[in-house]
Amino acid sequence: MKIVKWIKSEKFLVIIGGLLVFSFYALITLNLNIHGDSKFHTQFAKESVESGFLVKNQPYRIYSISNGQISFEPISYPLGSEALFGSLYAIGGETLLQLLSAIMALGVYLLVYVLLREFGKKVALPTAILSVLVVGERLFMTPLLEPLLLILLLGAVVCVKNFLRQNDKKQLYLAALFVGAATCIKQQGLVALFAIAGFLTCFFVWKIAHKEWGLRKISALFIFILIAFTVPAPSIAEQIHRTGTFAFAPGRTELPSSMPFYNLVQPLLTSKFAVKPEAKAAIKEQVKYNQKKQSFTDKVRGFLLAPILFYRSTDSGFLSSSYTMLFYGTLTLLLLFVIALIRRGDVFGGFLVYLMITEMLVSFTLKTPITQYHTFGVILVVMVLALALKNLLALAKVPGIAYLLLAFGLFTFNYADLLVPLWSSSGREDGHSLTAYQRIGAYVQESTPKSSIFLAPETSFRYYAKRDTIWLTEDNADVVMRIITNPNPDNELKDLRSLSVTHVVINASQLNRYGVNDYLPPDGLYAGIKNSPHFKKLYDPYGDGHFVIYEVRYE
Repeated sequence: MKIVKWIKSEKFLVIIGGLLVFSFYALITLNLNIHGDSKFHTQFAKESVESGFLVKNQPYRIYSISNGQISFEPISYPLGSEALFGSLYAIGGETLLQLLSAIMALGVYLLVYVLLREFGKKVALPTAILSVLVVGERLFMTPLLEPLLLILLLGAVVCVKNFLRQNDKKQLYLAALFVGAATCIKQQGLVALFAIAGFLTCFFVWKIAHKEWGLRKISALFIFILIAFTVPAPSIAEQIHRTGTFAFAPGRTELPSSMPFYNLVQPLLTSKFAVKPEAKAAIKEQVKYNQKKQSFTDKVRGFLLAPILFYRSTDSGFLSSSYTMLFYGTLTLLLLFVIALIRRGDVFGGFLVYLMITEMLVSFTLKTPITQYHTFGVILVVMVLALALKNLLALAKVPGIAYLLLAFGLFTFNYADLLVPLWSSSGREDGHSLTAYQRIGAYVQESTPKSSIFLAPETSFRYYAKRDTIWLTEDNADVVMRIITNPNPDNELKDLRSLSVTHVVINASQLNRYGVNDYLPPDGLYAGIKNSPHFKKLYDPYGDGHFVIYEVRYE
């Protein structure tokens, strides 16, 4: 009888849900290759452990060469995440880093559940599961910065909620620790810090102005701000010393001139890594994604449809008529929910909506992709719409099973397209390609000098070969583009010599791609290298000409 009672209990359902979430992500990520952006972070972790100190640049990725002096591509964010990844790699190697996705997914599930528990388990449990699924694309690519940032920011929201409900100053100070730690992971944490501090300031002023709190109470706000800015201060100072800016490096992050304190902030957003206009133009010409200018309405639509589109590009300007109608329906639901919050005076609900709008504004202002850089915003949308839907279904007296059916329907509809391809292809590289790079890496380490410089775009090459590479950067992208597209052998050799390139790596699967790290046009270098006397074929792991290493001969 006790067992039956236990099985029917909410605690049992939460545990089962957590086990399913953890198992689901562990099963997938442990069977995937570490790839793409994730390999950057894995390589940083490896180099940190093997060299005995924290890496301060992207290993083996040359940014510029001038008079024989090599400058490496900077890490453009705080080093808190790399310290964590390095520690985990030292303990459990690549396997533990891959398992980090399952751990982060479980954390998101539990935090969303805790945030929404007061609204009932019929809302909290399905929404917690749906939240984890919606940001699945970023969780599958492990390790990434966004899941760490997401966990810390959700932790901060939980603590702010507890403060608003219980008036417990300890919860406020704990929220400051969380949001401060998030800023040590990525610059987006600073946006959340200012957003939360701004909300709390208005909340404190309101309470004091209406004489619900005494003026002394504001000391708690000052302590929050002190903790929130003190925690990341060393990390911020280190990054500014290393790159010259707390924004993206290399280059300059432009803010709208109408922003408050523009003249004070803009100089801090310019890195000390100079950008050559010709190189920047070459990169802009090459990259074919995330280039479409979007209105704020487009951004709002992208965010509000993220729980339905899942990993699909929510930054697309074009949507079918059915999705457009769904957007207007979702927007109407949101507006009705906001009206209900105002009538009830629900401060916490207003806080969630405020943070959600902040994420939308930041994505629009900085032109950052939604699904790539705003997982926190997407989770906020999921929670807000879940609460809005709860209100609507409560009025219509729809049974709670509707929530479960909705979550299951969205999962089935969206993940059919996402999961099936993952079993045969991991991101940019399938198992066939990864094995090729493993063999190439072994050959390079055995047969080429450590001083060699390779013209090679793939992260996997650097990861396995541990040799310096040069590709499309803001300093030399124009030269590299001439090399890989120029039909004139003499000019090609001249450009190769200017970059001190000793070897070239060819990957035929990169033909007709349009990224920065995985592009090689079918004409130019690729078409002419096989019959050129200036390139000596050294190694072909499969013997089919698909992956080949060439040595450059300048004589």
